[in-house]
Amino acid sequence: MRNGFLRTPFGPMYSEKTGTLQTFVRKARIAHKIILCFNHEWDTRYGENVSSTHDKIQIPSISSKNTIDVYNYSLNYVRDNKIKDLSDIVMVIDEAQFFDDEIIEFCREFKKYLEINVAFLDRNYLGQPFKFRDSQRNVSELIALADYRIRTTATCSKMQLQNGIFKPCGKAATLTQLEWPVDGPHSGKVILSEEEFGEYNKYIESVEKKKSGVGDSQIKVGARDYKVRCEDCFVHPPNTSKYSIEKFYQSL
Repeated sequence: MRNGFLRTPFGPMYSEKTGTLQTFVRKARIAHKIILCFNHEWDTRYGENVSSTHDKIQIPSISSKNTIDVYNYSLNYVRDNKIKDLSDIVMVIDEAQFFDDEIIEFCREFKKYLEINVAFLDRNYLGQPFKFRDSQRNVSELIALADYRIRTTATCSKMQLQNGIFKPCGKAATLTQLEWPVDGPHSGKVILSEEEFGEYNKYIESVEKKKSGVGDSQIKVGARDYKVRCEDCFVHPPNTSKYSIEKFYQSL
């Protein structure tokens, strides 16, 4: 008999994915469940061994690099605490897009026996499904696998002229855009290719080296240069396929 399920809050940055996880944790505490919370080790924006919202509401979490870390910690915890029924456990995994693709098989198997809540960015800065680390597989497989799916949205922050006043767009944002910092070599320019992303990363690394004297080649988590956008304000990479709406209308 199945006692578990997989639930996936996903969306752009600043869309309360972690806040949604924290709601599940609070409910689990009321039900006197055992909570195992994991976050990827790259996410140290607001401290070590915490899963934090952007307004710094935090819950303790186990810093993990790979899916095997999650598995081993869970195994040791269950064994050391002599837990007989896995349905007593509620598992939370934040920033799942940074893990390896083995997290798919882990969730596929363990959702049969316990509640698993996994939050992640569903699309990258190009608007494409976010690939797992060193893999061609992407987070859409987790969405397909989920028993319950929660698409979270942010508020589009693109400034535009409305009735003579510059103000944020304000529509529901489902995408995350990456722009050069205003003090960078391409001030405010939207990054629309992997080549440009590579150049951007090299620039950020050089800035970090100057600040700390230490290089960091990891993905920059939560950088100020990521902006949330609605579908209308998001700048998509050039469409090179034969299915172009502009070409369609030109052919009429």
